Amino acid sequence: MNVLRKTATIAGWTGVACLTGLLTWANWEAPPLHAQAKPIGVALLKVDGLTDEARAAGIRRKIDGLPGVTACSANPASRLLGVTYDTDIISEKELTAFVKKQFNQVSQPSVEETTVKGPQCPVPMEYILKMERLKYALCFRQ
Repeated sequence: MNVLRKTATIAGWTGVACLTGLLTWANWEAPPLHAQAKPIGVALLKVDGLTDEARAAGIRRKIDGLPGVTACSANPASRLLGVTYDTDIISEKELTAFVKKQFNQVSQPSVEETTVKGPQCPVPMEYILKMERLKYALCFRQ
């Protein structure tokens, strides 16, 4: 009976020490600002009819007036339209449809993807994100 009680006591104190260490780790420093920010969506559209600054200013005003749009940038030289938006309110398909009403030819710009060659982190990114979520969940300094 004494062995069982001693084992339970050691296991209990080990659990308390682990929990104390975990809470200390989570609250050691205040969470960064990006932990409290909502994620946003970014849409980049190639608009063939965007040829001069007057049309660019007009489409910027119209898109800025849409609900959920946080910023809009139009470049007539490259004919690119960049929009940041709240994904809970508006989607990229709705933005594309709105721009297609104004200009007939809208497409996704071709972007060259570069692959990074060299050493990479051996820990999968999903594990790192799960640990970060655990840390923010246990943090009392928010």
